[in-house]
Amino acid sequence: MSREEILALEQALRQDPENHEIAKNLGNAHKAAGDLGRAADCYRRSLILAPDYQPSLYNLGLLLHEQHRLDEAEPLFRRAREITPGDTDVLVHLGVILCKRSRFAEGADQFRSALRNAPEDPGLWLLLGKACREIPDRRAVRGGCRSRH
Repeated sequence: MSREEILALEQALRQDPENHEIAKNLGNAHKAAGDLGRAADCYRRSLILAPDYQPSLYNLGLLLHEQHRLDEAEPLFRRAREITPGDTDVLVHLGVILCKRSRFAEGADQFRSALRNAPEDPGLWLLLGKACREIPDRRAVRGGCRSRH
């Protein structure tokens, strides 16, 4: 994103300071330019203006996930999942975060939900398999993490 485009979005936001979409777009522009602090600030501003705006929840969650701030990213993805329950990308990111936090059964549940939307996606099956492999008692898991024994 060029400096001119960022300036144009900043001007648009000054003219319409209550516009959560412009704030989110400015966050995207800052993220593309590598200014992650300003990007996060813009996403947060968008969420102050529209707390249930799923694109800002998702984008801020991605940014925090990329910064390994999983404790902050997880609730954003959970909220995004409440708003758009069938969103495969949200489910996958939430599943990955849960697995990184050693909550493999919960992560596997998210991957299973994502597979309902994309049953032929080999990457999702791989994520589910990796999560299931880490669950100590796979018999206690619902929906398909059978032991090979």
